[in-house]
Amino acid sequence: MRLFWKRLLACIALMLLVAMFGAYTLVRSGWFRERVRTWILTSIHQATGAQAELGSFSFDPNSLTVKTSGLVLHGNEAKEEPPLLSVESATLGLRVLSVLKREFDLDSLHVLRPSVNVILRADGTTNLPKLSERPFTEDLMKLRIGRYDIDDGVFDYAGRSVPFQAHGEGLAVRMALDPRTGFYRGNITATSLRLAQANWMEAISARAAFTLTANRLEINSGELGSGAAQVTFQGSIEDMREPLAKLAIRATLPRGEASRILRTQLCTQAAANFEGTLAVPLLALSQFKLDGKAVLSGLDWEQGRIHIRNGSVDSNLAIDIDGIQATSIVARALDATFRGRASIKSYSALHAEGNLSNLDVHSAGAMFSDRQFPWSGTLAGPVTIDAQKDVEGASVRADLTVTPGASNPIDGHIALSYDPGAGTFDLGSSYLATAASRIDVSGLLGTNMRVALRSTSMEDLQTALDAAGWHETIPLKLRKGAVTANGSILGSLDAPRFRGNISATSATLQNHDFDRFAAEVEASGASVALQRIDAAVGEARASGNLTLNAPFENPGIAGDIVLRSTPAALLAQAAGWSEPISGVVGATLHLEGTLQHPQASGSVDVSSPTFLGEKLDRIRATIRASENLYEASNGEASDGPARVLFSGSYAPAASELRFDTTISGLTL
Repeated sequence: MRLFWKRLLACIALMLLVAMFGAYTLVRSGWFRERVRTWILTSIHQATGAQAELGSFSFDPNSLTVKTSGLVLHGNEAKEEPPLLSVESATLGLRVLSVLKREFDLDSLHVLRPSVNVILRADGTTNLPKLSERPFTEDLMKLRIGRYDIDDGVFDYAGRSVPFQAHGEGLAVRMALDPRTGFYRGNITATSLRLAQANWMEAISARAAFTLTANRLEINSGELGSGAAQVTFQGSIEDMREPLAKLAIRATLPRGEASRILRTQLCTQAAANFEGTLAVPLLALSQFKLDGKAVLSGLDWEQGRIHIRNGSVDSNLAIDIDGIQATSIVARALDATFRGRASIKSYSALHAEGNLSNLDVHSAGAMFSDRQFPWSGTLAGPVTIDAQKDVEGASVRADLTVTPGASNPIDGHIALSYDPGAGTFDLGSSYLATAASRIDVSGLLGTNMRVALRSTSMEDLQTALDAAGWHETIPLKLRKGAVTANGSILGSLDAPRFRGNISATSATLQNHDFDRFAAEVEASGASVALQRIDAAVGEARASGNLTLNAPFENPGIAGDIVLRSTPAALLAQAAGWSEPISGVVGATLHLEGTLQHPQASGSVDVSSPTFLGEKLDRIRATIRASENLYEASNGEASDGPARVLFSGSYAPAASELRFDTTISGLTL
């Protein structure tokens, strides 16, 4: 008995040695090499229905590595058309599953420069091959690929090329026959799939459980994940010879994930959800349809002076090869709501239309300016937006009504049309009105827009100019008067200018009061040119031309002014003289310097002057004046027959007076 067991163990050891030798011999045999080549070509044909060609082929029995080049798959394309698939080279690492059954699988796969070319013909047919008459499900076995890499690939569909790469680990397919039903049940997993396209790469985990029959693939459950983002799906692929995929999809991108995946600053804090269905004929991919509901929240947008925070969008979506249809859109931002619909035709032309409601004036102003608008009201009305791919800017049309609020109300009507190509705003016939101001506009801002303005509040005007990008402080203050302007805003949006007529009453300019001022004006961000000036302070009158140059807190001045019936005391007060003086002044002056530090030169004629207790009939002189020095030349003072010819200067800071005189006709 003991001898029997010894002989049995010896036989088993001998069989193991024979098996090991057989395995070694098998993998080094020409049969095994040819078996691998045949397995590659047969597996491709049975799985895809395509005819395969294989160029060079080498097999290393020591590492069980297959290297191929010139792999070509032909579908239904004509001879002159490019093949369905061409691969520059592929390296396969094999793993022996069973020496006795002569079965093996893939341990690694590296594909270099694959080119996929799917042709879409005018009649809707493609070059995708029909599947083999023998259902490929009969040949499916369990498959595992330890690591896989696809580099420098190109996918061309209907003439559109998309570069791609794929890398990953842990691809596994498991399938077993269910003896009760005769169906295969299995699952597929990929622990780290990285798809790269157009400088975009994300590591994705994937898993799916499925049931496979002779002519149907039921996806019981599936999941794709990247970071905290997740897509779940389930459905089926019907009719393996004309396969149609129908999937129910649910996608969730938690806050911040949309920005990471889509590489956009529009949604740095956004969250997104989608739930819908996808139908795809796998042999006619262009006929895909994706329908569902999308919800986005936490949208941020900033462009120029426009800032929008924490916006949200809900919409029903219908997506196919022709573009995107969005219906039942509800977009919310700045406490306002937009309801409407949109479409993107051919994925290049956007059209959106709907109604805006409850946009608060404060919120609307905050989009354009850091200065808070002091008025209350809401904007509402229809809005239309159109944009083209690769064309900067979007055309916008709106017809908005401004409904006044309870405190410091503003009301109006804004008929707006923006043309990004021409860079113009057509404001139709629009107006805005507050308790203190009203502005009516019409025409094209950016070429020629008519403006009519009346205001009793410089704060209103300063706020409006600040919102328009003019941040200079207006030096004019109103006492109990009003400002009016009628004219045109000309030029581009980047460099607008105003040409027209302005007037002001009961106002103060740089601490100088006046009763009335009117002029023709041409103004820009750099200068204000005043022509045909007509100004009054009490009995005093002034006329002439004057140019003010930025900065406007203390503008540079240049011009010619004629004074009539001007009290000498008024000029003395403006010059800072404290000594009593009287008389009526007429003058022709040239002005320069700045408004706070002016300089004047010209001729002066004073009637009935009284100064330092002396009263004369008349004084005439040529003068030059600044805040530090007053000079007179060619002067003549008269009192009856007496004449005094004089010249001299006065320095207020030093209280220094110098003069030369010649006296005639004076009776002592």
